[in-house]
Amino acid sequence: MAQERAVAPRVNQNGVAESRAPAQPSIATPSPLAASPHQLAHIPATGVAVLQAAKKRSNAERLRRAQRRGEKRKARDAVGKGRYMAPGGPITISGGPGGRQRIVQGNKQDYDQETFGAMPAYADIKKELPDSALPELLARTRATGPQRRRLATGLAIGLSHVAEEHRSPGSGKFIRALIRRKIREPKAPHPFDAVVNPGVGANGPQKLRDLVSGTTPLNPDQDAAMGYASESSDDDDDNYALRKGLLRPQKPPGK
Repeated sequence: MAQERAVAPRVNQNGVAESRAPAQPSIATPSPLAASPHQLAHIPATGVAVLQAAKKRSNAERLRRAQRRGEKRKARDAVGKGRYMAPGGPITISGGPGGRQRIVQGNKQDYDQETFGAMPAYADIKKELPDSALPELLARTRATGPQRRRLATGLAIGLSHVAEEHRSPGSGKFIRALIRRKIREPKAPHPFDAVVNPGVGANGPQKLRDLVSGTTPLNPDQDAAMGYASESSDDDDDNYALRKGLLRPQKPPGK
């Protein structure tokens, strides 16, 4: 039979013996912001409102941080002009270095004469991007399907990771969150739907800047999408599309 080991009492500075309480197990306490809908149902309404407000502030701050990092990349002209190979085929990025504009285009000679025009419209690109094609916007894969869909994939990558990010620094992180949510939640709005992505509508660049900067608060769908945003990797110093190999320079970008 095992014998209990005697533990010497602790003596304080006055020479008085103190009893030692048994060590308590360490229990990890989940963040209240991570509470599930079931758990939230058992929290008073006022408490739920406080938790949801705190979560929104947290997501808004994450976007502001992404904006600050994006401004630094823009100042370095992280993605220069030139021809880039995207998963579906080549695209061209043009626009003055350090300016507010990056123009993304595809050459119809590369896509069996398919084209979306000189200034590709989001509505036209969205029509060619079913849910099954969305993962191609985040990871280096080989785009499949007809030439028009491949062109749409390349343009969507250039617009999401370069053009919008250049016009509205930090927006790339937000758009990637929209894409990830749609992949995981098929009933969620399409990332190129104006109800969640103000960049695709009228006066889009300014509205997107206002959202990323916190001037315009996140709506419920936008806030939910930010739950899929990367904590840190998307904020690295290199442009996401270049770092992930989604866009590979075909020749040294012009300056």
